[in-house]
Amino acid sequence: MSKVENSNVENSEWLQFAVIWGNFDEETMNLLKIWDRFKEVGFDQIQEIPTNDAIASFYLALLAFNTDHIEAALSFSQKALTQAPANPLYVQATTYLRNVLKHGKKSVYVSASGFSEFIRGGGNTLLYQAVTKALRNIYHQYSSLTVLDIGVGDGLAMLPALTTNICHVDVIEPSKTMLDHVRRELKRLNVSHQAFPSTLQDFVKSPPKKSWDVIQSTFCLQSIAPEERASLFKWMANTGSRLIIVEFDVPEFPDQCSPDRVKYITERYKNGLAEYSENQDLVAQEFLIPVLFGYFDRTSARTNFEHPIQEWIVQLRNAGYQTIECLDLYSYWWAPSMLIDAMPPRRIVP
Repeated sequence: MSKVENSNVENSEWLQFAVIWGNFDEETMNLLKIWDRFKEVGFDQIQEIPTNDAIASFYLALLAFNTDHIEAALSFSQKALTQAPANPLYVQATTYLRNVLKHGKKSVYVSASGFSEFIRGGGNTLLYQAVTKALRNIYHQYSSLTVLDIGVGDGLAMLPALTTNICHVDVIEPSKTMLDHVRRELKRLNVSHQAFPSTLQDFVKSPPKKSWDVIQSTFCLQSIAPEERASLFKWMANTGSRLIIVEFDVPEFPDQCSPDRVKYITERYKNGLAEYSENQDLVAQEFLIPVLFGYFDRTSARTNFEHPIQEWIVQLRNAGYQTIECLDLYSYWWAPSMLIDAMPPRRIVP
């Protein structure tokens, strides 16, 4: 008889977890026991569960944070750090929770310097090189073209990709500071352009009466809830001849706090933090660690809706796109990055 059949855990959940991680080690069993008990009685009744390994202690820290028990979250994070003192995730998480206990939570993007250091360092250097190269290759397929960039940010992906055959660029970005930077660079490069300080949702309410050869968005549409994207994708299909989306191929998980999701996030964030040896404190405290804890924060509105690339394809097909191709870009520490290249067969009326 297999270990699955002997387990007290529901077979479906056990199998799902085992398929992802490929083992039934003691660490996995401990997380599943904590998870089952948490679902049964809540956090208040699981604080006395013994944890002999760091990941189990940190799991309790995340469950404490999820239920707004900040002092307990700090205590369990400190325990994880004691059990694995060389793990940069536990070092940074403990510092972050101390600050939350003293000063409260803060917005992920409160520090422009933290995000700037993050986006221009570590694996992002090679990631954005791959994105820029892919975009440039697409532009070269045209004798001339017009482009709409949604959520352009400060232009890190778009600006280096620009080619001389681009006739006009329209850019959408809600951050005035970043949009002003893009506007100055486009003017310096003598590129015909128009900049819109707006979200995509507001932009489509009164868009300019024009269409584009290429509508593109890099790591932006994940911030829009899937139920909102349906009408937006139909609008794009009606106004653009081609849609380019760059996003991460992130696995689907059954619950915000399920063990497989926790293990996925913690292992990858440990690797991501290790890429920032010189400025790790800034990147961690002002961006990465707030993002990580934000995944488990039930007290704030969700701002990220990542999912598998296949789900993006389903959404695009539902919006009327039929010709859809995917290109692997770069094996990033968080998840593989992919480019989706979609074309509608005809104009779709929103």
